[in-house]
Amino acid sequence: GIDMKKLLLLILAMVMLTIESILCLHPDRRDDLAKFREAMNFIEFRQYVDTTYRYSFPLPEFFQKEDCPESEKGYALFGYHAHNLNLVIECKVVPDNRHEGSKGDFIDTGNVSSIDDYKYYSHHVFKGDHYLILTFYYPRKAENAVGRIIYRVKKWKPFSEKKLTLGNQEP
Repeated sequence: GIDMKKLLLLILAMVMLTIESILCLHPDRRDDLAKFREAMNFIEFRQYVDTTYRYSFPLPEFFQKEDCPESEKGYALFGYHAHNLNLVIECKVVPDNRHEGSKGDFIDTGNVSSIDDYKYYSHHVFKGDHYLILTFYYPRKAENAVGRIIYRVKKWKPFSEKKLTLGNQEP
């Protein structure tokens, strides 16, 4: 009876004290990039849909739309600027006659010439008489943390097919 309850309470108190001491005495001392890399494994993506051209692209839910008052129709810019990281996703629509580089759909990647230690990953998709260009800019140091974003840019389909629904959910 009573002795068993006291013993259980004593064990529970010891477990709680042990957990508290672990949390207080051993805070997470990893750098921001290590914490970000781990968090990227669990983030959700959302779809941005352009109201003019009706294209869409995936982006991490924590990216914020950035103001571009001078932007052309079909232009979208989202960014994440925190924890010593600056990440940007940009999508633009370019008429075929103003598009530089290869023809057809292709991937382009390289260094950002105007910003040291930054890279870009672009997916160019030809549609009608325009190119849709989705580009992700990121610091070289974060390359192994942003693989899920790069993968989505690589596999991007701006005009996705209808999604399958489960049960009687709304499409």
